[in-house]
Amino acid sequence: MSIKISAVIPVKNEEARIHRCLDALKGWVDEIIIVDDHSDDRTVAIARQQYGAKVITQALDNDWSKQRNTGAVVSSNDWILQLDADEVVPPQTARMIQDVLSQGGQAKAYTLTRVNALFDKLLYHCGSGEVLRLYDRRQAVWEGPVHEQLRVRGDVTKIAAFIEHYPVASIEYFLAKNLSYAKVTASQFLHKTQSLDLKKIRHGLTFKALKLFWKSYVRKKGYKDGIQGLCWCVLLVITAQIFWLTILQKAHDDQIPSSRT
Repeated sequence: MSIKISAVIPVKNEEARIHRCLDALKGWVDEIIIVDDHSDDRTVAIARQQYGAKVITQALDNDWSKQRNTGAVVSSNDWILQLDADEVVPPQTARMIQDVLSQGGQAKAYTLTRVNALFDKLLYHCGSGEVLRLYDRRQAVWEGPVHEQLRVRGDVTKIAAFIEHYPVASIEYFLAKNLSYAKVTASQFLHKTQSLDLKKIRHGLTFKALKLFWKSYVRKKGYKDGIQGLCWCVLLVITAQIFWLTILQKAHDDQIPSSRT
């Protein structure tokens, strides 16, 4: 039994990276849906002219779930392969996805192992984790504006395969992207409180940061990923620090009182 698949990819000015993502979809996905946040480069032209993608233009408005759900709604097929422009599906993973769906299992969604890359080296130890990337749109919906989650009505099963993730176009790009995320999540964090707990901030900036580095570099054996693994673990800590520092900045700007000194 052959199951048709639509790939849904939210984008914004991705002309430098979109080729690698879309090249990996040639010949096995049945449809490519691009949800574009008003790109002003050649992203849309490349997707349409070179890959025959269907393009939906919709402002992000700091809501990634909206982009992903819109792509699923306009898709011609029920099975959705959800990707970002910096993710790549290797040929062996594509074959495994097709095999799993053709067997007609009961699962409504599937996880894959996503392996992050830094300076084009895949980090199989500190840079890997499970992500939901394949699902039946009739049984699932994305929730949450940033770091969104897929809520699935039914079983979720793991496919023993991986996708590649290239999130660091440059260190400057990576930090700027995570700063934009931090601003949204910091607003959500402060919206739920009437005062700022400085003890919690201190804990986040010190012990939690040290624990995160230990978990990534030692427990997950990030040291086996070489200098790139060390750099990745440092970037993880910096990203967490950016979040707590952004909370402090916004609390100061909005004159939110502190519960501890």
